Amino acid sequence: MQHAPLKQLAITDILACSQSDSAGITEGQLRMPSGGNVVIWRDRDAHEKGLSLIQRGMHTTNPALFLPLISCIVPSGTPAVTADAVFRAQDILVVGGRHAGYRGSVPVESFRLHGVGLDS
Repeated sequence: MQHAPLKQLAITDILACSQSDSAGITEGQLRMPSGGNVVIWRDRDAHEKGLSLIQRGMHTTNPALFLPLISCIVPSGTPAVTADAVFRAQDILVVGGRHAGYRGSVPVESFRLHGVGLDS
């Protein structure tokens, strides 16, 4: 269960980090189509490096290369907020669950708005 003060702190924190004065906070959930876990990359650069390593098959031969690139891994359905979205990646802040407070970058398709495309 999410505590209101922590959620407010998280929203305030992501607003403070936003580059845009007019950016609004969007609440949603982190989702994978398969229902599996969602990788939250440390930042956009780490996200791009991680995808490049995956394309080269390094996730099966040397998974330790990914450790410094990952902020955390959360179950599908974990609440998150964003104040920034770009074409390929979205910066998020986890606001629920045991990883609340972690931030990073996820693929745009891994962030679902509340009430949009959610099955629960």
